[in-house]
Amino acid sequence: MGLFSKKEYVCEVCGCTFTKRINLNGNKCDACYDKEYNEKKALEEPIKGYIQYASKVLRKEYTPDEMRQIVDHRDAILEKYANKSGISKSELQVASDNYKNLGDQEAAGIIDKLSKSLYSTTLGAAYTDKFFASTEYEGVIVDAADIFAVGYTTDAKLQAENSETLLCVLFTNDPYIPVLPVVYIAEKGFFAISKSKKGRQDANSLFYTICDNLKYTVGDIKNLKKQIKQENVVNGNIDMQFMLDQISQASVSSGLFNTTKMSSYLPSISATMLDRIGYINEDEAFAILKMDKMFNKKFWSKYI
Repeated sequence: MGLFSKKEYVCEVCGCTFTKRINLNGNKCDACYDKEYNEKKALEEPIKGYIQYASKVLRKEYTPDEMRQIVDHRDAILEKYANKSGISKSELQVASDNYKNLGDQEAAGIIDKLSKSLYSTTLGAAYTDKFFASTEYEGVIVDAADIFAVGYTTDAKLQAENSETLLCVLFTNDPYIPVLPVVYIAEKGFFAISKSKKGRQDANSLFYTICDNLKYTVGDIKNLKKQIKQENVVNGNIDMQFMLDQISQASVSSGLFNTTKMSSYLPSISATMLDRIGYINEDEAFAILKMDKMFNKKFWSKYI
């Protein structure tokens, strides 16, 4: 018999016998191999952002069971924060088109509902007071309640005369997204030269307000690194060496923390995801209200 003569195999899935000269599918027949491949692709499609993140940051691949767990995990966050007291874009559009006919109480009610629906965007993430959604990885959302540490550093790649660009590093107990970068623009005071004291205080207040379960003081990432090393333990569900490695990368704006490669716009899939649970980007909302028009801006400003 030749080197490439046909050999007989038994499929480990269905038990059928099949023959092949060169078997690249392991102990699986073509039908079972194709079925498994198609099922895997179907599982991957809704969570591509998580898979890309895992490949780049965690250096791992997910099994089909893990993919299903990711879907359940994300759906639980979306369900937890589904906005039932906000306003839809279509409702906002109707109000905008008919603003001249609105009474004070109606207009104030529109703005009240809108205030509960808005999310802001910056390099790295969109956020509300409940969650962060990655701008780099589609469909990825992190519960703010899972964030246990926030450290920041001045990002030398993106600086302006009147502000300090803070690269903020969010460490989480989310098993699929353990670390997330978020850029915060800290406005400088009149006498500030490089670091913005007031801007950093504002950043601290923001994260203390959003993240209810912080285990470390928000501040310079060097202090966070020093504390982790001194205590030789992490007060969160992250490997200590992984956390220190991420801090080191953030300190030089590399890898996940390269701000020049970050976007401040959500992928369309992520924007649709947030729209589906009742949230509107603040820039889009103000565009719907035509806040660039003098009379529209004058009207709505009374209630904002």
